[in-house]
Amino acid sequence: MDFTAENVEAAVQQFYMTSSTLQAHTHQWLVAARTSKEAWSFVWALLAPEKAAEVQFFGASTLEAKISKFWAEVPAGEIEGLKKRLLEALLLHQSNKLILGRLCVSMALCALQTMPSIWPDPVSDILITFQPANIPNIPSENLAAIALEILSVLPEEFQTMHIAQGRKGEVRCIMQKSIPKVLCTVEDCLLSKTLCLRAVNCFKSWVQFGIQLSETEKITDYIYQIAERNLFSDAELTEGAVDALLAVSTHPESGKYPTSLLKMTEKWLRLHQLMRQSAERDPDVEGFVYRLLVMVAESHSGLVLKALLPPELGGLAIEQGCRDAAVHLVKVALDCSATPGYFPIHETSSEMSFSFWYLLQDNMTNLATDAYPVIKMELQPVYSSLTEALLNKSVLPEDLDSWSAEDQERFRCYRQDVADTMMYCYNVLEESMLNLLHCHLGQAFEKCIADKAQWRHLEACLHAFYSVSEAVNYDEEHYLPQLFNTLHRIPSGCHHKLISSALDLIGAYAEWINKHSDVLNQVVPILVTGLKAQEYATSATMALKDLTRDCQVSMQPFAELILHAGKEALDSGRLLHNESIRLMYPLGKVLSCLPTPSVIQHLQQIFIPYLEELRLMLQDQQAPPDVKMKIILRIKMFSMLFATLEPRQEDSLGGGEQPVVLVMQMLLPVFERVTVLWGQDPTVIEAMCSAIKYSVQNLLDGCRPLLPAMLNLLLQMFKQNPQPSALDLAQQFLILFSNDERHLMQTLLAEMVGLSLHICSSNVAEHTDLVESLMHVLAQVLKKSPQLFLNPQLDLGLLFHFAILSLGMAESSTVKAAISFLSCFIGQSREMEPLQVVVHTQGEELVRKILACIGGESSRTISELMSDLLLALNKKYFDYQTRWLQNLMAVDGFPSIKVSPEVKQSFVKNILKERANKRKMQENVREFSLACRGMIGSEYAQVSPYF
Repeated sequence: MDFTAENVEAAVQQFYMTSSTLQAHTHQWLVAARTSKEAWSFVWALLAPEKAAEVQFFGASTLEAKISKFWAEVPAGEIEGLKKRLLEALLLHQSNKLILGRLCVSMALCALQTMPSIWPDPVSDILITFQPANIPNIPSENLAAIALEILSVLPEEFQTMHIAQGRKGEVRCIMQKSIPKVLCTVEDCLLSKTLCLRAVNCFKSWVQFGIQLSETEKITDYIYQIAERNLFSDAELTEGAVDALLAVSTHPESGKYPTSLLKMTEKWLRLHQLMRQSAERDPDVEGFVYRLLVMVAESHSGLVLKALLPPELGGLAIEQGCRDAAVHLVKVALDCSATPGYFPIHETSSEMSFSFWYLLQDNMTNLATDAYPVIKMELQPVYSSLTEALLNKSVLPEDLDSWSAEDQERFRCYRQDVADTMMYCYNVLEESMLNLLHCHLGQAFEKCIADKAQWRHLEACLHAFYSVSEAVNYDEEHYLPQLFNTLHRIPSGCHHKLISSALDLIGAYAEWINKHSDVLNQVVPILVTGLKAQEYATSATMALKDLTRDCQVSMQPFAELILHAGKEALDSGRLLHNESIRLMYPLGKVLSCLPTPSVIQHLQQIFIPYLEELRLMLQDQQAPPDVKMKIILRIKMFSMLFATLEPRQEDSLGGGEQPVVLVMQMLLPVFERVTVLWGQDPTVIEAMCSAIKYSVQNLLDGCRPLLPAMLNLLLQMFKQNPQPSALDLAQQFLILFSNDERHLMQTLLAEMVGLSLHICSSNVAEHTDLVESLMHVLAQVLKKSPQLFLNPQLDLGLLFHFAILSLGMAESSTVKAAISFLSCFIGQSREMEPLQVVVHTQGEELVRKILACIGGESSRTISELMSDLLLALNKKYFDYQTRWLQNLMAVDGFPSIKVSPEVKQSFVKNILKERANKRKMQENVREFSLACRGMIGSEYAQVSPYF
């Protein structure tokens, strides 16, 4: 179907009236129409006022796209005609904001495309064109509105549009010369009520483009007056004015004028006074005022600090009024943080100040040594007040459960931000903050003990202590012991969120508790009690994990208590799957503290029943899906046990086996049965491989008695369902036993490689994860145990050829793994004759593939990775590499018909020159790749990044 106005109009209307399937086809056709040369003709017909709104919009957006991206299609002689038709369209659609906006962008793009050679001064021409005297039949305010809109989008499009580097400086220079005219126009239009908002937006755009602060003082002052006058009456105009003031005050250049900036801020602070004096709270007004003032403080937090310091300590030599403005800015940020009500139901302003408090204390640490104590003393009262405010803001609402899921999630994130800001407060206040929190804690405890319903303030205090846990020194011995000695006072039957916070608090201070182990007598019973209720189980298991990790030795007296409570919780069935797995961590840790007979006894009591349970579940050939989930759960529980149950010293075994060996001897036959029934499920295979891997990491050489059974199981799993997790497990065996069990490991390597190549040979694209894992494992084994490749069972030629083919895959991670293996292979081959023979026979094929990938067979991202292989060949096979490159580059049209013989020879010369400089090799490869694709100097080549 031809790209005519009639056909395009019909397609647009069809797009909005048909099903999704037909829409996709229509969309594809409309995209082709938009990019066609015929679009320059049909857009004007689509913009006719009698056309449907969607048709007009498609016409306007098509015109914008054509001017932006296809300007080269416009002959020089037709540019004036295009500008004239664009002007006519602007006047025709003066009252249609949607279409007018697109057309104004088109006019701005046209100006940018033609500056400076064809249209040397577009700003002056636009201002003259839209004078009432030149177009008398259009209301003057409409003309001014169009001019302002074009001027507004002109600097915005300059920032986003791609302009050739050489011309961009010229365009910027012309626009900068136009700034006085723009400011004069803006100043005049600010006096008009109907044009005021457009003028404010235009001013903001040019400030962001780049105007000196001294040039904007007059207009900035007037815009501030607009914001003040309309603060309670016109939200849209106030928001626009605030945006413009922010553009001025947060511009990167504004920091060069600290006095002017503080004087401006001194005026703007009156908005805060007006807001506080208002009889009624207005969330919109709060948002405008705090956004302006807090953003100024955040953008210039370093300036605020210097304004508070005396000049002799590196502060600013400024007037008292400017110094007072800095003080007032900090107080405004404090008021913002303490905005009444719950976020985000009653207010949404208090989150604005979080970044400021971080930057303020961060800048404090960068001050000179003699200045830091002074500013710290100055700001401590502020941060004390901030702590009080944050404590109140973090109190949980009584009706939280009735909030929407979205609001609950926003409040959760807000509370996390509060916790982070509490940490910043501690960095300034240190021990005095603990004193403040301790005072609140005592009061909250009394209220909660008197009335269990009054638990929220106590929970907020615990949350505050939790927030600063990472910053508190290990030698703190006054407030934290009192804190943990009072936790047992929490009344039984209190809300589960209070109990969970107490449990989280204990886990957060695990490292501190390790230095003060006497506290364990107070906290371990609380954690054990937490396992008895489903509501607390997550927090209890996480805290136990933290505590047993950091305080393992000190936990020995409580081992029996924890093991008993853990068994009861597991047997009860009230734990979620993740909680059951997590609980294995503390159980394994405390078992490690007990004598071997006790360990064996507890294993029989707690874990052996799970083996029997697995055997029973595996008797059913047609087990339901929920059985699979339970099998995976039990396997993961054993994995966690193996990861944490430390091996015993030989003298403590009394001639017996390691506990993990005893468990694995019973577990391996179960795994064989699992493989028969569920071996096709990758999650089951992954869980079993993980369990075996952890047991091997635990036992190391001690797993030798189990080695034949483990390897047989591994091969059985891999034959039934080749998975990356099995290859990862094989890598562990290959590296660990490569010396003592070389023949066995060579057989394993040959089997795993042979099976992998057989599976991938049918359709390699469907097994990219397996290929990636295989290449990664082979690279690691070749680095650490290269002797395993001196193996007659291993077809090195076939393996090398497969790795070469893998270079052509689309996934960059797979290609990286193949490059890693091939680089290692080449690096080791000079000392290993069988590998050297393979490189000699297939080296030219490898270089051919490398050049093909660089020349366009692979994406540019992948082609740059080939530099590693070229470097490896240069280092080890320079003579061969020289001959291979010369032979291949002599082939006409290879690797691309777009490069000349001279370019190819230059590339070869540059490649052979580098033997160590990876960066230069990458640059050579990148440049040649662009040349092969015909993209040297293209717009895409300049803007497309490399990763």
